[in-house]
Amino acid sequence: GFWMAFRTYLACDEQPGGSGCIVVDNQQQANVFPRFTQTLHFSDNIAMSTVTGITWDGAPDGLAINNSDSKASGDFALVNAHYAPLGQIPTFGNLHVYKSARAGIYFRGEQCRFTQSIFADSG
Repeated sequence: GFWMAFRTYLACDEQPGGSGCIVVDNQQQANVFPRFTQTLHFSDNIAMSTVTGITWDGAPDGLAINNSDSKASGDFALVNAHYAPLGQIPTFGNLHVYKSARAGIYFRGEQCRFTQSIFADSG
């Protein structure tokens, strides 16, 4: 399946071969804003035999926490984060999702359109 997760603020190195992107805590440190960036293209995809075929969601976007009960690295405080592109109602076309155990698609965000898509035999 596909999992699209959108953080609020990132600082990305713009140099070729740079260090990539890191999560930052505020708008002043950031130069990339995934939650609010328009989606250019996410169509013509197939997800099959998954728990959830396509997840379009926020990301763990709170401050890093030191949770002594957690064995996972990268534990973050939970915050409300959902996809909210500015000035666009995204349209995703020709998506096919089959045989997902829980759901064909899970979308948490502002308004969007799914056109000419098939979601079958799921959850």
